[in-house]
Amino acid sequence: MHYLALGDSITFGHDLRTKLSPFPSHVQSLLEENEEVEMLMHAKPGWTSDKLLQSISRSRDRLCEEQRLVTLVIGGNDVIKYTLPLLVGNTSGLSRAAEHLCNNIRSIISLVSHPGTTILIGTIYNPFPNWWVMEKTTQIINQHIRRLIEWYDVHLLDLEHLFKGSESNWIDGYRKGRFLDLRPIGNPIHPNVVGHQAIAEEVVRVYHQVVRTRNDYHQKEGVLAYEKAIL
Repeated sequence: MHYLALGDSITFGHDLRTKLSPFPSHVQSLLEENEEVEMLMHAKPGWTSDKLLQSISRSRDRLCEEQRLVTLVIGGNDVIKYTLPLLVGNTSGLSRAAEHLCNNIRSIISLVSHPGTTILIGTIYNPFPNWWVMEKTTQIINQHIRRLIEWYDVHLLDLEHLFKGSESNWIDGYRKGRFLDLRPIGNPIHPNVVGHQAIAEEVVRVYHQVVRTRNDYHQKEGVLAYEKAIL
């Protein structure tokens, strides 16, 4: 099967250890317990959804062939500059950024979607759970992402829910999850090796769940068609 991993540094890895073993590599290893998997990662640290969409559009011949599984984890770099205005109650910039992000995700979906392809869209987890600004940020962004799941034939990879309560174990350099943890360089926002493994396990769990549901549906359709044929 073919697996396409799209995103930013969350997908690519942010340091030597995670770049050598990012979550898409773990996904590939887990899926290869049952079948051979060809994995293609198209991600880069610092990418916004604009840059990812532009890159996919330029690489359509290589990236937009029929895939069995696609993961898309993007958005943190789109919204980061709109978080501080929340301190004075200004949410308009963040809401516009969330709408723009989702428009880009829709465009990406249209480029990589094929019949039989399972597309998993990741929510954004909160690396600062004890800072209300980041709680509000992730809430607004993820509300928009969840609406996409309701309207498009894609599936939710709920990283917000997955990471909640495990931030200290899964985020590299995590301290107390507060505003004072911010640094000029190297903020504690990225998954560590264990965090990447957790994401991979969740990808595989959701993917298998989607495939089982799809197979059950087709099996029921076949039974109904057979029953109609013999009546």
